[in-house]
Amino acid sequence: MRRVIKAWLETGVLDGDTLFPTTEGTPQGGVISPLLANVALHGLENELRSHFVANKRIGKTMAMWKPIVIRYAADFVVLHRDEGVIRECHALSQEWLRGMGLELKPSKTRICHTLKALDEKAGFDFLGFTVRQVPVGKYHPPTVGGKKLGFKTIIKPSKQKVKLHQERLSEIVHRFANAPQKALIKTLNPIIRGWCNYYRTVCSARLFQKVDAVLYHILYCWAKRRHPNKGARWVVRKYWHFPVWVFGPKDSSRPLYQHSQTKIIRHVKVKGDKSPFDGDWTYWASRQASYPGLNLWVGKLLKKQNGRCLECGLLFMPDDLIEEHHVYHNLDKSRWHLELLHRHCHDKRPAPEFRIDIKESG
Repeated sequence: MRRVIKAWLETGVLDGDTLFPTTEGTPQGGVISPLLANVALHGLENELRSHFVANKRIGKTMAMWKPIVIRYAADFVVLHRDEGVIRECHALSQEWLRGMGLELKPSKTRICHTLKALDEKAGFDFLGFTVRQVPVGKYHPPTVGGKKLGFKTIIKPSKQKVKLHQERLSEIVHRFANAPQKALIKTLNPIIRGWCNYYRTVCSARLFQKVDAVLYHILYCWAKRRHPNKGARWVVRKYWHFPVWVFGPKDSSRPLYQHSQTKIIRHVKVKGDKSPFDGDWTYWASRQASYPGLNLWVGKLLKKQNGRCLECGLLFMPDDLIEEHHVYHNLDKSRWHLELLHRHCHDKRPAPEFRIDIKESG
């Protein structure tokens, strides 16, 4: 592994037809950079948490006192209710990094409050998202342990990333000023889909509609520039479908993909130290309906059943023997669907016409 990383670092950087050797550092934007960051910063989370007790009494209640550390490659966030703990974690992380010859970049390091604005705005930006808390009224009180908080957490795409996305769309439309409409749509669709899929797990529904409105004005200017002597109604009817407001030729089956077509699907946090390579096929198939070496229909059933047996209600474990069960909807058995059950739970059900051992058939 060390030889592979060394060869990767010494490969050089190709700019056009010119190869520049690399004697130190990593190429900016290269995949080797986050790999080395994960190697170097491994253990930072446990190091910061180890300096604090698990719980501390505040008034009449016991509060969790260990800080929450979230790290993604070289970016990390430390969360705690007490500002003093945050500043202590800042000093501890600087001391821990100094031993490896690293340091925190002051321009990208910020101490803030997620609800109240201290020196700057409330909340923080992380990985393209803006995380902050907003006060709520007494009729919308989020509670923890039966206690009203008076605020709720809102996560949205950051304004800077939204602005960059709109500028990119505008640049592409301007570059395709003389290109056919189909070519423009073919270029825009993967960009819009990829950007929306990244932000589909947070509060983005209203923002998607706003970006669609901005993109409409950009496309209308593009269409109007191509036909300066035509009226607005003629231009719109030529490039948009009716009665559905869709940008694309009438004879095309692939119109422009709109941001608002993306459904919001909340992200479910991965448990503890789970990894896709740990062999826990029941857990990962329940999350994403697929796993290497597992039949696709089995993964879909696991996700549909939330990884639980429909007979006993317990979670499937990697070593459990799981079988399929055919459930019939009418007497002549012409309509049926499948369920996944434990083998011992399956024995309690009426014997089906088909019986397949998933652990043996794969």
